Amino acid sequence: MDTVVSFLPVAHWKGELPVEAVSDGNKLLSGLCGYLRQPHGRLTVTGRAGITAILAHLGLKREDEVWILTTFDLPNVSSHVTSTIFNVCKPSRVLTDRTRAVFIIHEFGVPHPDTPALAELAKDRRIPLIEDCAHTIDSRGDGWRVGSSGDYVIISFPKIFPTNYGGALLGKELEYVPTALDLSRIEQAAGIASYFWASWPEQAACRKKIYRKLTDRFKDIGLSTLFEVTDNVTPWFFPVRVRHWQKMIETSKQYGVECALWHGSDIVVFPCHQFLEDEHIERIAAAAAKGLGG
Repeated sequence: MDTVVSFLPVAHWKGELPVEAVSDGNKLLSGLCGYLRQPHGRLTVTGRAGITAILAHLGLKREDEVWILTTFDLPNVSSHVTSTIFNVCKPSRVLTDRTRAVFIIHEFGVPHPDTPALAELAKDRRIPLIEDCAHTIDSRGDGWRVGSSGDYVIISFPKIFPTNYGGALLGKELEYVPTALDLSRIEQAAGIASYFWASWPEQAACRKKIYRKLTDRFKDIGLSTLFEVTDNVTPWFFPVRVRHWQKMIETSKQYGVECALWHGSDIVVFPCHQFLEDEHIERIAAAAAKGLGG
């Protein structure tokens, strides 16, 4: 069956940009930098392009290591991150004498609780802190916001806005030279991101509302989510632990619901973004119930 419920907002946004909406990449970057208290910003074609630009700027060598930390400290890390780092140096899950950068992933939109302490550690070691905010741009910890502690911040537009491309790299100034094709994609993505950024607080509230609806529906079928959403967390994905995850994934595909196993765990992730409607929530819940044998 074709996908009916997708991870990506772009698959569900049915509107068009109004005529008066003008692409202004500089205004968008200014807004993001001001919001996350970062000095500089560049638009990128993808979040991974931002990672590559940072590593190139740092001049890391093959023997150097990037220490990767994730909110839930699950066994594996997204290959989008590890393969990009591996092209330049070594991804690592431990701090060593060869650590040349600290890389924090705010997993599923939940802030890594040790971010302020890790920022201090990086400062003491005189190495940069990189915050991967691909899953969230506004979640908060106790007195701090994601993206406000890092020397560099990576943002991925397709996980946040209804676009197939685009991202932003905030923080210290560095060189990033996109190709002509990338420039075209960046400009298109910037127009969409600029338009939706203006109403982001309302969209973030919608994501939280949808997550809570999914939480209630999954409780009805005997499944609990990995975390409860709060006013401080704007989620990406709806994650649940499932023993027989193979059946859950196969059944969900039959229902047209996009889902996936989270990197070597027993966690199945379902869509959760601001463009989902009640019918989509019910389809996700029905697929999950069937996957449990209900």
